[in-house]
Amino acid sequence: MFRQQYPSQFLPLNVRIQAITGSADITVPVSQTTDFVKQAQSAGDNCTEVIVDGEDHFVHLNSSSKSWSLTRSFILSFI
Repeated sequence: MFRQQYPSQFLPLNVRIQAITGSADITVPVSQTTDFVKQAQSAGDNCTEVIVDGEDHFVHLNSSSKSWSLTRSFILSFI
C-alpha cells in the first residue's frame, strides 16, 4: 500500500538545501515549498528558498530554463 511521505519528516538533513520552485507550479504550490523551508530552518538546516517567476513544476528539466541554471549552479557550488 502507498504511504504518503513528506520531506519534512526526514529533517534535519544536515546538508545545505536549496528549495527551488516555479511561481507557476500547479503540482506543488509555492506555499508548500515555503513551509518546507521554514521547517528545515527550524530544524537547524541551512535551507534557502528560490522562487523562479513564471516557471512550472518540470521546467528544471529544460536546460535553457532559469531553474536549470540555478539548480546547476547550486550543485556545482559543492565541488
